[in-house]
Amino acid sequence: GHCGNFNSIASDDSAAQIQARVGQIPAAALLFRHATPSQAAPRHTLAECKRDAHRYSRAIELCKASEAKLDDAATGGCVFDVCFAGPQYAAQDLLYSKSLQ
Repeated sequence: GHCGNFNSIASDDSAAQIQARVGQIPAAALLFRHATPSQAAPRHTLAECKRDAHRYSRAIELCKASEAKLDDAATGGCVFDVCFAGPQYAAQDLLYSKSLQ
């Protein structure tokens, strides 16, 4: 996923495992002298998007508007991205999915 650790093992990229890794960078591994504090972002869910029927149906429409054959996980990821980040992410997710095929 977008927030994984890039080791190509999807099973260690659950939300709980990612949260456990957040903010655990040893001082010696920092690229800059001082770490910039961050704030937790709101935690959105697909269920939240589904409560807005128009936004949810539009996201599905945009995510399925391509000839790319998306599996359920890719479609769900695209719908989530469109619901919470904007419609431009449908095209980006579809291009990424096509590059994996």
